Amino acid sequence: MRNAQALHAVADPRPTRHALVWIDHRQADIVFFDRHAAERKLIRHHDAPRSIHHRAGTTGSGHVVEDTLYLNEVAAELRDVDEVLIVGPSHSKWELKAYIERRAHDIAERIVGVETVNHPTEGQLLAYAQRYFVAVDRMRPH
Repeated sequence: MRNAQALHAVADPRPTRHALVWIDHRQADIVFFDRHAAERKLIRHHDAPRSIHHRAGTTGSGHVVEDTLYLNEVAAELRDVDEVLIVGPSHSKWELKAYIERRAHDIAERIVGVETVNHPTEGQLLAYAQRYFVAVDRMRPH
């Protein structure tokens, strides 16, 4: 019986890998982390417009059209992550979530939340992500 307990204790030696994606229409800042380490990846939107605000006298909603190449590049970085939190100051976070739900169902199942966060520093971003995932982990049955 002692051996069975020892085997059970090491059944999942790999720590959960989290990702927080801070995204707006110009860039996506992705923080990958687990309990041992953190790393950051910055993806710039190469064709991002300077402004996304509506101008008087123009036709249409004034919103930037979804750029699938940019969203696909961000989504591709999330393939090997266990849990994803998407944050940002604008509508881009919802566009990314919708894109992933349409195009990458396996990743969509791992999205644990979408939150509004303005423009944090790198340290603030990691601290926010760690607090969020600790809270998510507490709500899970053990």
